Formats: sequence, C-alpha cells, structure tokens
Amino acid sequence: MIHSPSEELAMLTQRLATILVLGLLLAACGRPSANDEEREASKPSSDGVSREMFRPLEKARGVEDTTMQHKRDMDRAIDANEGSAEQ
Repeated sequence: MIHSPSEELAMLTQRLATILVLGLLLAACGRPSANDEEREASKPSSDGVSREMFRPLEKARGVEDTTMQHKRDMDRAIDANEGSAEQ
C-alpha cells in the first residue's frame, strides 16, 4: 500500500504521540523521588500547620530562653553590685 507524504507524516506524528504518552505514563508510575519524600515530610499535619514550620519556632524559643536566663543573671549581678556599693 502506497501512502502520500502527508499520510506518512500523519502516521509518524501519531506514532510519536503514542510513544510520548506511553513514556509519560511509565514515568508517572515510577518510584518516588527525593523531592516527593521532602514534600511528604512538609505536608500539613492534621491541624493544618506544617511540621517544618515548628522547627524555626522551637529554635527561636531556645534562643529566647538562653537570652532571658542571661538577662536574669545580669540583673542579679547588677543588684548584688549596687547592694555592695551602698554599704
């Protein structure tokens, strides 16, 4: 059977489209990538807040606790120094 050039081009285009669709389907069924695992870890928890959001907050609370302890120590030292200077 002899096909005209336009029919051959149409058949080739159809074959390429079929191969492309099958390739995309196979790629979509592959194993999860590292990005998928990261996205899964940063998904919102049941209360709607991402677990990733809590890490910086916890770190900030730790820094605040350290700073406040240092301030209390400084206040005690100042009070002790003022008490000894008045005598």
